[in-house]
Amino acid sequence: MKELGFVGVNLNPDPSGGYWTDPPLTDRHWYPLYEKLCELDVPAMVHVSSSCNPNFHHTGAHYINADTTAFMQLLQGDLFKDFPTLRLVIPHGGGAVKGIDPQTGHHYDDTKRYIDQAAGLSDADRARIFEGNARRVYPRLDALLNRRK
Repeated sequence: MKELGFVGVNLNPDPSGGYWTDPPLTDRHWYPLYEKLCELDVPAMVHVSSSCNPNFHHTGAHYINADTTAFMQLLQGDLFKDFPTLRLVIPHGGGAVKGIDPQTGHHYDDTKRYIDQAAGLSDADRARIFEGNARRVYPRLDALLNRRK
């Protein structure tokens, strides 16, 4: 993290690649990683990597279900009681497939346009949503960007 300047890590909730042989994310098996993440003040993006299990289509089954499964593990557990400063990012929560909606012509995962069209938001509000949130979640990125000013 320090030597290469990483601002976050990827946390694969299913290292077995579709066989789900590892403990849930709330299990103490993962605690050494969470301890290090908190120590380094680094968030983890919970994102499945791939499916080795031929019974699951990578995107259509495993990928989407793994994000939802990880989210449900976190909801049902009490991980944040033990790690109140732990920051986890779940980028899709079960959605996001590249493609264009034929009815609107917009990418399915383009949520920026909804924020841009929200009439009650000021430019400062939009900056807080787009940039401010990222800087809060990724303090190493914030520090890096501040040094470049």
